[in-house]
Amino acid sequence: MKLICHIREARNKAANAARAELLALLRNYDVQPSDHGPMSDRPAIFWIELPDQLLPMAEQRFPLLGYTSAIDILEPAPTGSSRRKDVFRYHGKPYIVRSIYREDEELIRAESPDKREFLLTSVDGRKNLIKGYRGTDTPGKRRGLPACDARLLVNLVTPHDQKGKFLDPFAGAGSIVQQAVQSDMSVFSCDMDETLSAGLTWLGSEHRVSDARNLPFDSNSFDAIAAEPPFDRRHGHAAASSIPELNRVLVQGGRLAILCARWQTKELLSVTDDLPLTNMLSCPIDRKGLKCSILSWEKHAY
Repeated sequence: MKLICHIREARNKAANAARAELLALLRNYDVQPSDHGPMSDRPAIFWIELPDQLLPMAEQRFPLLGYTSAIDILEPAPTGSSRRKDVFRYHGKPYIVRSIYREDEELIRAESPDKREFLLTSVDGRKNLIKGYRGTDTPGKRRGLPACDARLLVNLVTPHDQKGKFLDPFAGAGSIVQQAVQSDMSVFSCDMDETLSAGLTWLGSEHRVSDARNLPFDSNSFDAIAAEPPFDRRHGHAAASSIPELNRVLVQGGRLAILCARWQTKELLSVTDDLPLTNMLSCPIDRKGLKCSILSWEKHAY
């Protein structure tokens, strides 16, 4: 069965990331990418091959998607319906398009940084439930990751067919944590800012106040790691310098995904050259003019 996958408008130039996300989300379902398919004249579409009998199980995971907003399939048109306006011809045969998934726009909006709630500790020690927390204006601290990007990062690394441990080592305001807790993984988070501890715990993670370059965990502790490190150039090199430590705590066969500023990409890829990390994705994205990249790796044996 060929799935016709529609990329969300805000990320319509990130087809490689959208395809990689769906393949990772369904990685235990024998899915395969396809270079050709129906509706190829339309923008922001890609195709995935899925065994017919696995569609009901795959559909249960579609609501977790970040970059794919809708999925269709083709079905043979009923006999005698070739003149109907909704009939679509593919390889000379008549089909109709059937929608099997459309994202819940209200849910996506409710999970956006300006809508969701966060428990923030004030300077006097009081814990306040506030709405729309995105971080502070301090360099290296301001992060308001959209739900679609957080979902994609989680899906790139999470083995949805098994329980395991997930880590966000640059947790910030908790966008990635929020999405990760919806999986069956045990979610851990780290951040150097102590005022975020109560909020990240409240979101459902087991939190540690820690530098990502010196994590308080044993080697081979985590099955999945995803992060959005600081973009600011005064602090942004912390991303690359944390990679050896992230590799240390990641299990063999585990996956790591990072959303970084475009200028950080070369340094991050260079650092991983000397580590047992196989690069699986390097895709530029544009977040309303903010030039970024999505990178992912899988850890192999030395």
